[in-house]
Formats: sequence, structure tokens, C-alpha cells
Amino acid sequence: MEYTVIFSARAIETYDLLFEQILARWGAKKAADFEARVYSLIDIIQQTPLIYQALTQDESLRRCVVHASCSFLYELKGRNIEIHFFWDNRQEPLL
Repeated sequence: MEYTVIFSARAIETYDLLFEQILARWGAKKAADFEARVYSLIDIIQQTPLIYQALTQDESLRRCVVHASCSFLYELKGRNIEIHFFWDNRQEPLL
């Protein structure tokens, strides 16, 4: 059973910031690799939403590690998966 993925406004903003940072630091190839990795992980989450680490006891909030330096937080809401935000793992988490 496939879930619908929804990006919050904050997820779009933080994704764009990380993408631009990667593009500026490492170029178009690495930015494209990052984008492909994110969407590959989203495809996995749509099929198996409980695959990544739960951050709360009710297990609705989960963290997906995109790369050693980047993760995103998502939440299961019925048949939807809402991606809340992306962050650089080298910084303090936003939670």
C-alpha cells in the first residue's frame, strides 16, 4: 500500500537551502546526486514508512538520514507522509 507524500512549506524551504548549499560548494553533479538520493528515499518511505528511526514513542515522527551530513524529519498521518524539514546533521537538530 503506497502512501502520499506531502512537503510542508518548511520542508521545501530547508530542502532548497541545502540544495543550493551543495550546488555552491560541490557543483551540479553532487547537487543532482543529492536530489536523486532524496527522491529515492522518499520512494522507499512510500512503500515502507516505518523503515527509519522513530523519534517519538508513538512512532509517528521519524528521521531519515539522506547522507552523513543531511537528514529529514517526516510524520505518518493516516495515509499521508508529511515531510516537515531537512537539516544539516553537523548542526544542532531543530527539535
